[in-house]
Amino acid sequence: MKDENSLIGFARNAFLLKHKIDEKVGKEFGIHPIEVNIITFVYKFGDNATATHIEKEHNFKKNTISVHIDNLVKQGYLKREERENDRRAINLSLTEKSTIIARRCIKENNALKSKLFEGLSEDELEEIFRFFAIINNNAQKLLN
Repeated sequence: MKDENSLIGFARNAFLLKHKIDEKVGKEFGIHPIEVNIITFVYKFGDNATATHIEKEHNFKKNTISVHIDNLVKQGYLKREERENDRRAINLSLTEKSTIIARRCIKENNALKSKLFEGLSEDELEEIFRFFAIINNNAQKLLN
């Protein structure tokens, strides 16, 4: 590989930029950046989102997620609902109050994507995302 540090640097910088958005939106609504991240995740995945799903997707520790989900439930941003077929599994869903936060965060993320990929054609973007999917899949295999 010519310069794997460029790819690692991009991933690190993209993560830091995303975190800045979570901090900005969190500050605006008075919640922790991790809680913004959780709200956005539940918004994207709908009523099938669970704490375990969030833990695995974001590599957060179970107790970290539990604390933040508890805070979000207490503040009226999230609801917990038992699954009909498995009472041990708890689905998370958003309240109207948190939908505003998720939409705000997604708007900020889309603006970031536009700036990051400025100057690239649709075909180039498709190729980049195809490459990222392969790299991500390989990374998942290594982590498992």
